[in-house]
Amino acid sequence: MNFTLLFAVIENLSFVIDFKLSLDQRQDFLFFEGVNDSAHLFRQNSTILLNVNNELYKTDIVDRIQFSWRGFKINGSEMEKIK
Repeated sequence: MNFTLLFAVIENLSFVIDFKLSLDQRQDFLFFEGVNDSAHLFRQNSTILLNVNNELYKTDIVDRIQFSWRGFKINGSEMEKIK
């Protein structure tokens, strides 16, 4: 399937994913990459970062992560756009 089409479909969906946290300092959750589009959701220590097409979002977590694609939410709160 063409990644651009897949990314457009995912972008318009509303889904929530629960992720288990590891004890590592860095953890990758989602990674999509195509010719013109990309998305990478990862954790660095207690900060969750989302890079979507060179826009960077972040939020801090305590002990769990529930990610919602619509609105880029972690545990029900919107992530802060930092770039």
